[in-house]
Amino acid sequence: EQLCRRVLSMWNISRIGSRIDVHFTMLFKQMNLKITGNGKEQFFWKENQIPAEYMSYRVGYSVASDIAPEEVSVAVKEILENQVSLSREDLIREVAHIFGYTRLGTIVVASIQRGIDKAIERRFARDEDGRVSLV
Repeated sequence: EQLCRRVLSMWNISRIGSRIDVHFTMLFKQMNLKITGNGKEQFFWKENQIPAEYMSYRVGYSVASDIAPEEVSVAVKEILENQVSLSREDLIREVAHIFGYTRLGTIVVASIQRGIDKAIERRFARDEDGRVSLV
């Protein structure tokens, strides 16, 4: 959604209609981009990027749901390398701080939760009774 909005704003178009949405879907398929996530929360990766091996994150997102779980998982790993173990709630606050979010709304928390789960899946971390620890 963010990608489509950015492209449309360059053409001074403010609304994504069904025809434009279909056109974007066709273009994305032709580009052979790697896609992670599902539904409205899909993340596009360049041809040379391997999402499962992605090891950096970017800050400055206006909407937390635009952050790929792979990026959040790297931030989780970085925090745990310094803290070793945190409660899930404290870890969520620390990750939110890294990405510049001062308020923990439902979208921010959900996005970070997906990133913590991805960090566990990627074996950067483990969850033991509500505490997330570095692996």
